[in-house]
Amino acid sequence: MAFPMRFHGNIYCRTPNSRDTSSASYTKATRWLRDEAWYDIHPYSLAVWPHRYAEILRRGNWWFQRSNYACIALELQSEGETVCESEGRREVLHPGELYVTLPGRDVRFSSGSSKFGRQFQLVISGGMVKLLVESLGMTECRKVVFGRSGELEELRSRFARIAELLAARRQEQAAENSQLGYAIILGLAEKYSFSVGTDLPSVLTHAVWAMEADRGCHQSVSRLAADLGTSRATLTRMFRNFLGISPQAYWNKLRMESAVQLVRAGQLSFKEIAEQLGFRNSLYFSTVFHRYTGLTPTAFRARGLEETAGEMSSSPRH
Repeated sequence: MAFPMRFHGNIYCRTPNSRDTSSASYTKATRWLRDEAWYDIHPYSLAVWPHRYAEILRRGNWWFQRSNYACIALELQSEGETVCESEGRREVLHPGELYVTLPGRDVRFSSGSSKFGRQFQLVISGGMVKLLVESLGMTECRKVVFGRSGELEELRSRFARIAELLAARRQEQAAENSQLGYAIILGLAEKYSFSVGTDLPSVLTHAVWAMEADRGCHQSVSRLAADLGTSRATLTRMFRNFLGISPQAYWNKLRMESAVQLVRAGQLSFKEIAEQLGFRNSLYFSTVFHRYTGLTPTAFRARGLEETAGEMSSSPRH
């Protein structure tokens, strides 16, 4: 059984080659105990946006595969077990353990020996997600085990709060939902680094968070460093050592990824996008955008509309 990722509102949480496949027994084996979703909340859905929370119970023999996944998916095992396979690595997920699916990767899930499993699932999308996980060194889909006191409880608490926010769908709470998504990703990045003996400095994670909040680069790297209680030289060294990029270059990449998403979304004029992202005028914005993407904003938006129309017309209904 094969099917493309479903569309909900604007198409932003998939790539053209993203596909899900499953065994014929998957639907019968799966019971959705809870399913909360909230999509396309501008501008948060253009950055980092936890858009779906689910509680899933599975019994019997089944398998399910994500191919070229476009989001981050987090599966927190509650009961039973689930087998997870990616890039030749096979891991069994037990209660209290988390599995991370990263953008652009293929993962296959299947029933374990107990033929029973219950999970809490969280899906995080947004234009910054792929850039964020790559820059933070999250390079592979894998199981995460929580050893430090309070880590698992904190994650469960964040999952529960996101579920509440998705169910309520209150515009004034959208920022909190996005911030929780960031906190979860940054926490997982520390777990990835810790497993190879390198802990991410808290100053660095706070810097990344602050840069996302100011995608228009309205303040300088020196001012950001001062606000974080460190020097520009120290902050630059952290970025180069852990992320392989300078703070200003990272900030510029965030800004241009925002520009790409805002142009694609089509909700703002190019002048409004330029002002929001801190460009001195729309002509300069167009020049920088062309240098980054190879297309002018007008051509990029037109191409996106053509691709969307083609995908919608060729996609089967479910």
